[in-house]
Amino acid sequence: MKLTVRQIKCDPDKVAASRDFAGASRYMAVRFKHYCDPYVPFRTGHLKNTAITGKNYVKYLGPYARFQYGGMVMVGVVSGSPWARRGEPKRVTGKRLTYSGGGQRGSQWDKRMMAQRGDDLRKDVANFMGAK
Repeated sequence: MKLTVRQIKCDPDKVAASRDFAGASRYMAVRFKHYCDPYVPFRTGHLKNTAITGKNYVKYLGPYARFQYGGMVMVGVVSGSPWARRGEPKRVTGKRLTYSGGGQRGSQWDKRMMAQRGDDLRKDVANFMGAK
């Protein structure tokens, strides 16, 4: 049996430039936000509609995004009210939030979306990059 060994020269910078990885990460962030939209809490639409995408991130800018994501009621340390005074720190209670606006909406929307639609997101990004 004859064995032939070939040396393949690969320049990672050329491959990265030809595949536009920077554009792919931006595209992935936009698609990620799109896929997350049906999972984000939607009482008034403010949280979902103020989300911004960057090169490799999605930020939800609502002032209540943190406790919506956590899924637990938070109350002011001093007032004990969910409608705490401006600047008053809040603490987490043991009570779960209830969500309206659709059956998929709720806490930790990114993890639930990835569990259900992660393969679709991967395929979208692979198609964008020209991969299989």
